[in-house]
Amino acid sequence: MTVYDNVAFGDVNRMHEKETVSDCIDRAHASDIVSRLRFQENTQLGYWFDDGVSLSGGQWQRLALARAYMKVDADIFIFDEPTSAIDPVAEAEVYNSLLCYTLNKSVVFITHRYALARTAETIILLDEGKIAEQGSHDALMSEQGRYYNVFKQQAKNFAETLPATVTT
Repeated sequence: MTVYDNVAFGDVNRMHEKETVSDCIDRAHASDIVSRLRFQENTQLGYWFDDGVSLSGGQWQRLALARAYMKVDADIFIFDEPTSAIDPVAEAEVYNSLLCYTLNKSVVFITHRYALARTAETIILLDEGKIAEQGSHDALMSEQGRYYNVFKQQAKNFAETLPATVTT
């Protein structure tokens, strides 16, 4: 499929709405990716095709988000690791976009990234398919259980990868 078709299939009833498809690509912060492709939205995806291109995992994720944004009438969205292949700077942009787009909708995020989890109204921590903990970020942090321990470990791991001071 082309970039356009890949996004437009998010709502086949609206596939002909070129402006909507472009808006969804913009909202998913994928415009810069698409603009660099030889045929922009008409670029064939898949290296095995003549003039086809291969995308990185993060680029595919942005197109998947654009495809989800085509479903403007959806009441529920489910995102499974929506930013797992996206760099940290772009990840923040994507989170903001997701949170703005899904305002007043029900959203399920499946994630191991607790920075995203802390934005949730309700967090459900699963262990071997069973609910181990449930509550808001603040409530789970105050309980100092598994969620607290993993959140602190992720924060510690991140802090340890940064230099104490930055010199220019």
